[in-house]
Amino acid sequence: MFEEILKSFYYFLPAYLANAAPVIFDQFRLLKNLKKPIDGGRKMGNDYIFGTTKTWRGLVAGVLVGTLTGLLQAALYLNSGEAKGMESPWFFFVRYNFENALFLGALLGFGILVGDLVKSFFKRRLHIKSTDPFFPFDQLDYLGALFLGTLFFPIPLLNFLIILLLSPLLPILANITAYTLGWKKVWW
Repeated sequence: MFEEILKSFYYFLPAYLANAAPVIFDQFRLLKNLKKPIDGGRKMGNDYIFGTTKTWRGLVAGVLVGTLTGLLQAALYLNSGEAKGMESPWFFFVRYNFENALFLGALLGFGILVGDLVKSFFKRRLHIKSTDPFFPFDQLDYLGALFLGTLFFPIPLLNFLIILLLSPLLPILANITAYTLGWKKVWW
């Protein structure tokens, strides 16, 4: 079972890293010129559509990090035994040629941030501030990535369920770490 958990984690790694990218890019002030709200500051009623913390920089950072992670996975795959016609390493679901890896990485990176935008949209409609918790929905951003990724690159049901069950825990751990490091103002 531990092997299946690792396989699932490896498949979904571009999404996990993409989810952390906006906070890291903000902390190190990367792509500063893209730190503009996706909703352009427009409101529905009295609330922003997504909020001022949902920026083009975060979206670009997530897609970029997801894509780069996918390309690293392709490099590992292309240097593996499976790519050379030998026994398959245990952690590959996808034949990671550069085209597949580029597409899957970008898709997972985009999907997780779209999931975050959807959640933010509903938080604003319920008049919940960006910095306030929205349990359990704060832990469900990954559903957008899981849906998009498996739509184009299906995985076994067991691994789908592992991602579905374990993914809510990772943002909690990542947020606590970012808060402890002073990169986030709140632990959620």
